[in-house]
Amino acid sequence: MERGPIGEGARFVAIYDQTYGSLRLSARILEERTLHGILEKMAVIMKLRWEEGGMEKDSETAAALGEILACMGETPEFISTGVTPAPAETTGRLVRVILPGSKGLNLRSNNEEFIVESVFYSPHYNGLAYRGCGCEGAIAVNQDVKTILAIDSLIEIPGESRMGWYNPESGETAEIS
Repeated sequence: MERGPIGEGARFVAIYDQTYGSLRLSARILEERTLHGILEKMAVIMKLRWEEGGMEKDSETAAALGEILACMGETPEFISTGVTPAPAETTGRLVRVILPGSKGLNLRSNNEEFIVESVFYSPHYNGLAYRGCGCEGAIAVNQDVKTILAIDSLIEIPGESRMGWYNPESGETAEIS
């Protein structure tokens, strides 16, 4: 559901992710009973607000929370985003890649953001690989740490990742035109 930006003075519920240094631990919210516990606490807070007269019982927020809580008892269903790993798409000899300076999601590390610094052939992976870091905003001590990922370990972030073509003959990348 698309609603646009939140306006000044608008009421909304925000769930902040847990952090450990600069590492985001958002995946913890989906651990067994964590999300359900958060939603139950939200329901208690909303009930207190209703009793104080600070919120209408039939508000849109209350209805949405009720629907979400009702869904929590159902069996989870896998939903694909439709994004496929980068090597699945090639044109002739060119391979579709996430361009250096852009970022993707690291499938091998809880979908953490990964900033691509270069694309190259890796004998270790027997194919293309990305060099970069998953450390945007990292403290100065860790800025030199680079990670190598097989190309199928990183997927694009639709609308955010800059995509291009890698030429295995020349080792060059070019933006998709």
